[in-house]
Amino acid sequence: MEVEFGDVLRGLMANRRLTVHGLCVAAGLAHADVGRLLHGDPPRPRILRQIAPALGMSPNDLLVIAGLSVTDVEPRKQHPLHRELIFLRAAASRLSREQVATLIEHAYQLHQGSAGTGRDAEVE
Repeated sequence: MEVEFGDVLRGLMANRRLTVHGLCVAAGLAHADVGRLLHGDPPRPRILRQIAPALGMSPNDLLVIAGLSVTDVEPRKQHPLHRELIFLRAAASRLSREQVATLIEHAYQLHQGSAGTGRDAEVE
């Protein structure tokens, strides 16, 4: 029994409580790109590589799940807070516009507070 990738993607999104909009925002994709996948279009490596981090997965794992070949590519360097940033994007995708604006305001204030300390990328 063959499972369509759109069904697999729906399951991955449901397990992570990600909406289509949330996935699009987290992956930096248009609704149409994700919609095509969910409605049965064949997955393209470029799109999967963008979606994978938003799902908390490696791009190569998602390519394998989609039945696509994985080339020997040097892994990209990840930000030291990669997982935390993925979680933050996913969590923010479920907020209202007002809550997102407040979150951005707080992030900006935190950044300003750490600007003079040389600790911009660190978390305590």
